[in-house]
Amino acid sequence: MKQWKKNGQAYQGEPMEIDGKRVYNPTDEMLMRAGYVYVEDVEEELQRAKEVKIAEIAAYSDSEAVNSLTFNGIKTWLTPNVRANYLVSLDAAELLGETNITFVVEGVQASLPIKQVRLLLAKIQRYADACYLVTERHKIAVKALQTVEEVESYDYTTGYPEKLAL
Repeated sequence: MKQWKKNGQAYQGEPMEIDGKRVYNPTDEMLMRAGYVYVEDVEEELQRAKEVKIAEIAAYSDSEAVNSLTFNGIKTWLTPNVRANYLVSLDAAELLGETNITFVVEGVQASLPIKQVRLLLAKIQRYADACYLVTERHKIAVKALQTVEEVESYDYTTGYPEKLAL
């Protein structure tokens, strides 16, 4: 944020004496004549830049750039809720003595052995876990940066694991 300062003190909107007159809303020119200098609050600007970059990191982490996989040639993603629902269905099927389970991926029905589906879900979960850790490392790295330029040039798209092809 930019503001007017004089002797390290920010102008707070108080009336001032300029050319023998009391001024309540000085113009930029009047503030300069009164000895104020237009400066940026570097700490505030740095904090704002970090907040913006962290929001970008979160959006990227939630995007298809991270949250996607290929299953039998079909691009898809299983959210944590969908994965949890499949696990409940797998448990139920096993308790009933079933060996296969049928599910739908992007409108395509598939039937696979329960053990194979458990393995697929485990791989998806571990991929999601790895992505989460990368995202958190990027957030931590941005918080440690010291300049706006460093923050703005930080590349948060690196370090993510290779996408799954199941």
